[in-house]
Amino acid sequence: KVAGIGNYHDYDRLGDICSDRHDYDCLHDTYVEKLRLKPNEIDTLSKLGKLELQLGNLQESLAYFAEYFSKEGDSVEAHYQYGKALGRVGQVKDSIQHFEETLEARPGVLQVTVVKAYVDMLMTNKKYKSAARVIVRFRRYSQHASYFLEGRMKDIKKRAQAKNKS
Repeated sequence: KVAGIGNYHDYDRLGDICSDRHDYDCLHDTYVEKLRLKPNEIDTLSKLGKLELQLGNLQESLAYFAEYFSKEGDSVEAHYQYGKALGRVGQVKDSIQHFEETLEARPGVLQVTVVKAYVDMLMTNKKYKSAARVIVRFRRYSQHASYFLEGRMKDIKKRAQAKNKS
């Protein structure tokens, strides 16, 4: 435990050390202490949500992100991470909303990592038509993107054919 060892800025430095060492328990405790010292510092909620998501603690992640957004948080990274967490628990409609918020923050930019995660979330939740529409939408960004996510598109078509045969 790291409780009571210093001030807010000490915890910032400790958080960097914990992160560099990949000591996620230390990092978690550091974020919790930062929240205790500055409860209105909502960026720490977002960081906790992302950390819990990375550790596979979905309910904790969702709770931190829900609190972050209830306090008017609006970072692009938080929308992206929350969209991933929501998709993992099958809350597809809400997940889509957060992925779209992420993509709308940089219009005209092909955000490859975000689009891949978005498409994967839709496919995992068996929303194949929606996944195909997302791929087609982002293939229009440039002539170089015409085969963007081709493997996933082939998988969608294969699943659609199998569904039609049954």
